[in-house]
Amino acid sequence: MLAEAADNRGEISRAAFLSACQSFATSQLSRDDGGRLRVVANRLFDLFDTDRNGTVSFPELAAGLSILCAGTREEKTAAAFSAMGNGESLNMAEVEQLLTAVFRVLFETIPDSRARVGVSPEELAHATAIECFVEGDPRNTGFVSVETFQRFFNQGFHL
Repeated sequence: MLAEAADNRGEISRAAFLSACQSFATSQLSRDDGGRLRVVANRLFDLFDTDRNGTVSFPELAAGLSILCAGTREEKTAAAFSAMGNGESLNMAEVEQLLTAVFRVLFETIPDSRARVGVSPEELAHATAIECFVEGDPRNTGFVSVETFQRFFNQGFHL
């Protein structure tokens, strides 16, 4: 439903996102539950709109949802890589976008995480992406594989 809500550029507007989220719910929602659904859907949209352009791209959506959905860390990473690119490797901008989505969701869902880290999700994503490429791309190809990214994250991050 979310893919169908996307425009021809693969982006979802807030209105289309809210409409798709409402279609997931049963038609028997109470007025209060409908209001709560709108609040949650709006917050999710804000979390997933990592570049703050007022739309959610499919990669932003997939990266954010990969954290919230069930599965192993490896399955979540593979799903995010697949949605963000070709499923095998990502460039620096794509890794930074993925990490921004991940950190925004984590900061929102883990109490006091932002205060403990002391930087914004965007700043943490930028620094982490650089470190990932320093460690994971020693030949300076401009890309890291899903396996390299998973090894990097398994060494020091717990999603």
